[in-house]
Amino acid sequence: MTQYRVVTEVTVEADDPKQAAMKVFALHDTMTPEDYRVFDPASVGQDVFLEPDDKDEARRAYAAGEYFEEVSISEVKP
Repeated sequence: MTQYRVVTEVTVEADDPKQAAMKVFALHDTMTPEDYRVFDPASVGQDVFLEPDDKDEARRAYAAGEYFEEVSISEVKP
């Protein structure tokens, strides 16, 4: 399976970098982006916009355990 780097970008006004990060965290905590910048292993970027059907399929596949292996927190070593 190929590794891709996925980037979302949000522009906010803030008093300092930490406040900017906190504002974006709050946004991501309450809303999910629909457009992504995806980079392949050669760092070639492509803009990807998810349509409603894509989001529904992503939710279904995630719920079915098709995207990530389930890891128990008790198995994670510090």
